[in-house]
Amino acid sequence: MSFETLAKPAQPGKRATRLPLTFPQLSNTQQHGSEEGSSTSHVQHSKVAAVVSHGVSEKTPNAISQLREERKHNDDKSFLRFEYPSQYYLILWEIDQAGKSWLGLRNCEGYPSKVIIKKQSTQQTATEMKRLSSTHNENLVNLVGAFLHQQLAYLVYSYHPFAIDLGVACATPDVHFGETDIATVCRSVLKGLHYIHANLRISHGDVILKNILLSEDGGVRIANIGSSLLQNHGLRHKRTDLENVGLMVIHLKEPATILEDGRLHLFNPQNISDSGKHFVEETHSAPCHVLLKHEYLSLATPDGESWSLAPIYYDAVRYSPCTPRKIREYEVEI
Repeated sequence: MSFETLAKPAQPGKRATRLPLTFPQLSNTQQHGSEEGSSTSHVQHSKVAAVVSHGVSEKTPNAISQLREERKHNDDKSFLRFEYPSQYYLILWEIDQAGKSWLGLRNCEGYPSKVIIKKQSTQQTATEMKRLSSTHNENLVNLVGAFLHQQLAYLVYSYHPFAIDLGVACATPDVHFGETDIATVCRSVLKGLHYIHANLRISHGDVILKNILLSEDGGVRIANIGSSLLQNHGLRHKRTDLENVGLMVIHLKEPATILEDGRLHLFNPQNISDSGKHFVEETHSAPCHVLLKHEYLSLATPDGESWSLAPIYYDAVRYSPCTPRKIREYEVEI
């Protein structure tokens, strides 16, 4: 259709768009200016694209490392707050996860959606509390935050739904830990201790069955690392941590020994395999990384998995106080 056709008068009663017969020609100056503007815009766009491309896809390893450090630093700035945790979490449920705890649901953007909160008195100053930091290990119940108010520390941990402690599992009727199960538990606990000793540079100080959580998928995690960080005994109890793993072998094999003097069994283990006895003996002197290579741990489930513990979890969970209990506001001691 030609411009002449479009420009004809419209028939009565019908709408039409009138267009000029010809379009005015742009001056040379306008044409060149438009081309220059287009060219300049294209160059600027190319430069921006190059910068973005360089910033995202061509980062050097050092730049990536620096970015991670900056991100970690920004995360740590919100790790410790000097106020009540109820400003950030809805706290209306009590639960037992390796000790009395509260289940907190996030009511503020930028925080974990579900957490466990534990209250502990402390004599540390605000400056000393600032040394606390989050933990990151698959064999720990990780510390993700902390609140300080009037000499009370509120330690915030990642939440593992319906996890039970090994003390409950060990005391459950008809639950029997075989050698594979015990070796799997020990491997997970030693991995967690290696992180605590090597990365956090402290000892846990309370490696007992009550402080080891078992999840539905068979995952094993050391609980209450925040208390250890607050106490900050350094590596003073490092050897005791490892010896307690040896004692764990005995308790899981023979639950009745929990009520007896652990030191007697630790130096004279009974009713376990020769490999198990040697492992227990090695906990008196061998470092953590050597214990992780002990032949006894070759009995554990392969590839670092712990699925063999799932049946034990299902046998024991009904005996555990792992279900959150709704509490009234006047009952909240937090």
